[in-house]
Amino acid sequence: MKIVALNGLLGYGFSEGALYNAFEERVDFMGVDAGSTDPGPYYLGSGKSFTDRDAVKRDLSIALPLAINHNTPLIIGTAGGAGSAAHVDWLRNIIFDVARECNLSFTMGLIYTDVSRNYVMKKLKAGKVITLGPQLALTECEIHKSIRLVSQIG
Repeated sequence: MKIVALNGLLGYGFSEGALYNAFEERVDFMGVDAGSTDPGPYYLGSGKSFTDRDAVKRDLSIALPLAINHNTPLIIGTAGGAGSAAHVDWLRNIIFDVARECNLSFTMGLIYTDVSRNYVMKKLKAGKVITLGPQLALTECEIHKSIRLVSQIG
């Protein structure tokens, strides 16, 4: 199985030549992440992406037609920087723009991972929340202060 990682983060650019070289042989799927915890929680809460729209569109304008022309699935993780519904929809709109401009037709699936405060609160009270360490323990106060909550999948 041949997997191509487009780059480290959608919108950060890549070598077009290297991508075309990768597709000289059959590629089973291409993937790229589109998010990071590095910029902190602001972007999740704001619903804005920390990546530049034009840069994301540039990456997709090259990669998406190539993937479609080679019948290769393109998988994008953590859409729009933080992966909330606002971020997924932001990236979906860019993909639609690229599709219109490049006259592309394809099937797209979207996975929304937003969860409600009530759901998280119930899980916390039931002891079903696993922390990543004592300094990161989730509290009822933190749940109430949160603007957007997303689940981690994979």
